[in-house]
Amino acid sequence: LSAKKSSRREGEIRISVKMKLRGQITQLGLAWLDRLLPLFEKMNKNVVTLYFNPTQMSLVLRPEETGGVDAHADVSIFDNTNKTSSGQQNQIIFEQKSYVCSSAVKNQIAFKVDSHGLLRVVKGLVNVNATGAHVKLLRREHKRRKDDTDNKTNNNKGNLTPVLCFSSFGGEIDIVQDVPIYGPLNRKDVEDIAAAIDTRR
Repeated sequence: LSAKKSSRREGEIRISVKMKLRGQITQLGLAWLDRLLPLFEKMNKNVVTLYFNPTQMSLVLRPEETGGVDAHADVSIFDNTNKTSSGQQNQIIFEQKSYVCSSAVKNQIAFKVDSHGLLRVVKGLVNVNATGAHVKLLRREHKRRKDDTDNKTNNNKGNLTPVLCFSSFGGEIDIVQDVPIYGPLNRKDVEDIAAAIDTRR
């Protein structure tokens, strides 16, 4: 995400070669999540689905998750229409040059997260006045406890947990927090979500 190349953090493993999701979320993007996540949490305190493609991010609730309510909120990753006085694009959610969303499903990615957990992380970043955060989808390898290591029935690999990692900058303090995810969702689920969003526009 930065101009300088850095080694991968300890315990960090990519989701897959074909699937990549990373970018620098702006202060406006954090404010958008901070404003909308409480509304989605009221409809479902357990999970909310995050959907990404190269130009859009959506918060999604399906009827089977809410007892009948079908809701989504969409926002452009960056604004392709409004121009600043200098002629540059107004970035909305992510800094345009930093944003990468690629997958085998037509560059679409979706996964479920604990709505309360995500809201807690976002509010924490807002409360320390972060000007933005590096966001990355990855699998985090957790070190085993010593008693687990001594257990010969265990293999040599730690548990791999898919997470959405937030690393803030520009605030009173810098925060690095992981939000565990459920997924990423399979091709059929991703395509169903994309079709449902397009149908309801």
